[in-house]
Amino acid sequence: LTMGDRPAGRGWDWLVQEARDARFTLIGEEHGVAETAQLSAALFNALRESGYSRMAVELSPVIAEDIEAAARRNGLQGVVDFLNAPGTFTFYNLREEAQFVVDVVKTPPGNERILSGFDREIFSDRYLISKLDAKVPQGARQAFTRLQDASAKAWARYEQDPIGDNMFLLAEDPALVSAVRA
Repeated sequence: LTMGDRPAGRGWDWLVQEARDARFTLIGEEHGVAETAQLSAALFNALRESGYSRMAVELSPVIAEDIEAAARRNGLQGVVDFLNAPGTFTFYNLREEAQFVVDVVKTPPGNERILSGFDREIFSDRYLISKLDAKVPQGARQAFTRLQDASAKAWARYEQDPIGDNMFLLAEDPALVSAVRA
């Protein structure tokens, strides 16, 4: 298998054939490797005619939906703008990874969603909380304010001491989030 503008070679042909014969194809990767993003996009597009129409990605469901919408709205620049929005961070911050999203969602059948997020949200709680703000019913406003405050305090701690244990998802009581759902 060789990587140029696109994958090629006997290894590529074998990989495409094996994936065509499978119901699912899983690509394990290390974040930040450009070739993995390029290979994944090329493989997905090569498999569309075999019935591959969705891609599960290591993003939360909401972030996957929003990053796909950004890619459809404005291509690569849309993804870049989304990733630079206040309070967002994903592992798709390399140019090749952002391009991967664009390449995968650019030719969907009809207007179907392509990306399905299946991960928890680690980094973008501030973004997600801001999306909820206008939708919070009056009866939940006090709990929602506690959630906002806890997120702000956790990120302030993280800025002072940037270790994972100070990140909101890892530092705060899970009961705080479930109180907002009530």
